[in-house]
Amino acid sequence: MPIRTFSCRFAGECVFRGREFCGDGEAPATLPLRSYHPDPSKGELPECYVHHIARSLEFWRSQKDRFARSLARLMRHSLGLELNRDQVVDAVSLLVAHHDAGKLTRNYQEGVRGYRHELISAFLLWDRALMLGQEFGLGEADRMLLAAALTSACYLHHEAIQVMFRMWDVRAPTYGDLLSRLSRLEVETLPYAKELVEWQEREATGRILGHFDWPRCIRGREMVSKLAKAVTLVDGAANPVEVRMTVSALLLALTYADNVAAMQRGGAVRSFHRAILGV
Repeated sequence: MPIRTFSCRFAGECVFRGREFCGDGEAPATLPLRSYHPDPSKGELPECYVHHIARSLEFWRSQKDRFARSLARLMRHSLGLELNRDQVVDAVSLLVAHHDAGKLTRNYQEGVRGYRHELISAFLLWDRALMLGQEFGLGEADRMLLAAALTSACYLHHEAIQVMFRMWDVRAPTYGDLLSRLSRLEVETLPYAKELVEWQEREATGRILGHFDWPRCIRGREMVSKLAKAVTLVDGAANPVEVRMTVSALLLALTYADNVAAMQRGGAVRSFHRAILGV
């Protein structure tokens, strides 16, 4: 079977065209910045990380009017957040933009076994979501609720895989589970990760939300601290069923964007894409 190279749909407009991590024309084995790890023997095609984020945001923008009003209503009733339509769209756009930020690490790009990028993505999203809430004029408690809902949706965006492989300590973690899995972890981000994440945020919201203190090394205990706050605020809420419903609605918007973007790269369709999208 001939090896298929990656062909970028956004080549003419991509601001990273020709950079050291540009993947246009590259084969799976040499793709410098992967959105996933394809298996060519199964007909899976390579795809650049930037390409996947651009497609995810493109699809979310095409669907935002279907989600914005109901999400605003859910956030008002379950979280007590009074957000207008544009604020809800910004919040979900931020979620979609950063949902794979945990792939901008050596661990993911080198295919380290057992590495769950969504946990890193959720950790990195927490501070950005707090900044967005501050920009919305929310008080501290409401900023924390918004950050917890967005972080939880990001954390769970590969819930199907977590369940498939019986990763219950990831799927529904206690504080002890987080400590056990993450406390000894050290993750090195890629040298150009900060530049890419700034691009993601600008593409999503049209601006950079405050100072970007992007870490070169992420330590597990820092992750535990922030992820535990999100888990506590969601599971420990006075109305946990309603709060979890809002997380599920955010997760639905993200999952559609993520999986439609993944399918649009072409090649074989993975089984969990079929299950999620019914194709």
